[in-house]
Amino acid sequence: MINIKNEKNHTNADMLKCLFCGKDVSLTTNMCYKHNNDGFEPEFFPVHKNCIQKYMGNSKDVGYNDKVIDVLRMLNRPYIHSSWIKNECNFGKYLKELSLSQNKALTFHDSEFAKNPTKNETDSSISDELRMFWRGYSDEDIKELDFNFSTLTEGYESESLVQEMLLKQIAVTQLKANRSTNTKEYTDLVNTISKLMTDANIKPTQKNSTNQSEAIFGAWIKKIEEDEPIPEPLKEFKDLDRINRYLDKYFISHFSKLFGIRSGNESEVE
Repeated sequence: MINIKNEKNHTNADMLKCLFCGKDVSLTTNMCYKHNNDGFEPEFFPVHKNCIQKYMGNSKDVGYNDKVIDVLRMLNRPYIHSSWIKNECNFGKYLKELSLSQNKALTFHDSEFAKNPTKNETDSSISDELRMFWRGYSDEDIKELDFNFSTLTEGYESESLVQEMLLKQIAVTQLKANRSTNTKEYTDLVNTISKLMTDANIKPTQKNSTNQSEAIFGAWIKKIEEDEPIPEPLKEFKDLDRINRYLDKYFISHFSKLFGIRSGNESEVE
């Protein structure tokens, strides 16, 4: 959450230092949002619009709504879920609606949040087995985790329980990386994913090396089968353990007589 500190730039009464980037920002509706905090001067919130947008991210980003609510709390403007959805989750459009005369006096205290799902209203598309596999995570997290995990298991076969655990850890780490807004933390998480992929033997370089070895070995086997096939054994080596004679005498000859067929080795058996 952003901490509010009013640091006025004394060189110009119409300028403030942005609390995010530290650069001077002019106090106009084009550059800053107006807030509704009593006793806080000036009327413009001392953060550049671009910095706020960068903080919130894209509407498709995980955690976007939470950050929007964070910003509205600092501006002391209400979050009304129905209006937010009506305005297509667009922050600019939503603030325009809040600027209407009937909404100007509303503060964050007047917010109307989406109804939290009860135990019986949880996402029906998520099975109990999936909830057990991702125990401790919200429905939103489970959907993203399952997508990450399924992508991994479709591309790389899970050959053991240990490898399945590694793929699961990769999915969890990827979820954390997707939500990270700190460059160092994001880099550390990406490095962790790389190490886990190495442990699971699924890094692209490892996979290419394995495929190449299999291809070379397969080509060698094919060459032997086509150019140097194994010849039929000589007569004296055909039945060294006399298993063929045993089968002819006790099985094939009896079935031959049963169906009125003369066995090719009948004379030898007798």
